[in-house]
Amino acid sequence: MAGELYKKGIDGSLSRCLSQADKDIALGKVHRVLPLEINLNTLRILRQDDLPVDDYWNAMYDELNDLDLDRVLALENMIRQKENAVQNYNRRIKEKCFSIGELVLKVVLPMEKKLRFLGKWSHTWEGAFQLIELYSGNAYRIKDIDSRNVINSINGKYLKQYQCMLNQD
Repeated sequence: MAGELYKKGIDGSLSRCLSQADKDIALGKVHRVLPLEINLNTLRILRQDDLPVDDYWNAMYDELNDLDLDRVLALENMIRQKENAVQNYNRRIKEKCFSIGELVLKVVLPMEKKLRFLGKWSHTWEGAFQLIELYSGNAYRIKDIDSRNVINSINGKYLKQYQCMLNQD
């Protein structure tokens, strides 16, 4: 502060260095740490003062090319990691496949909708629906068996197999 060097005591108080030796010791510790933190081992940095201008610029371009190569390697590594994540995720997922004429249940959309008097015991599936048509991308066209209303497009993840329970008396 103001050209004076202070040292911090154990209790957090500041006291001025009494001698030049204390000042040299403190500054010596600071300047010994900095070169270890800044470590640039490139050929251009180590020999930039000795190189002619053309060689200096060529060395800079070589480092830029190396940087591009490193970026490409990092991108390829990221793509590989994402492919592994997709493969691990898809290992646990079972694809739902339905055929035309099959009976299915449809999830109640929006999923957060609950009846006030039933609360958390509200129905989550409704139906039965019959599959009319198959679209690409796991999409289906279904119609309600009771009211004959047609739902033009619904994703297969919102459908499940309808299983009719018969009384066995």
